[in-house]
Amino acid sequence: MAVALPAIGKISPEVFAHHILPFLGAKNAAVRVGPQSGVDEGIAARVGGETLPAGRGVTATGPKGRDRPLVRPRVDPFGAAFGRAAAESAEASKGM
Repeated sequence: MAVALPAIGKISPEVFAHHILPFLGAKNAAVRVGPQSGVDEGIAARVGGETLPAGRGVTATGPKGRDRPLVRPRVDPFGAAFGRAAAESAEASKGM
C-alpha cells in the first residue's frame, strides 16, 4: 500500500500506520501515552531529581549516585564541524 506523505501539516492515520507504527517496537508500561496519529502529547515529565539551593548550581548525578557540576562548554563543540560543512556547501553551490 503506497501512502503519500503530506507536503505540510499533520500526517494521516494511514501514513502513521504504514510509515511509523511498524517501527515502534514493544509496548512499555512506563509510557503513559504512546505514539498515535492525531494525538498532540509531549514527553511526560520525568519524576526524579530534587530542588537544590541556587548556590549549588546545576548538577548531574552519575550512575553511581555521585553529583558533579553540569558546566556548559566554553566553545561550541559542533562549531568547527558546522563551519566546515557551511564552507563545503558554499563551495559546492558555486559549481551549480
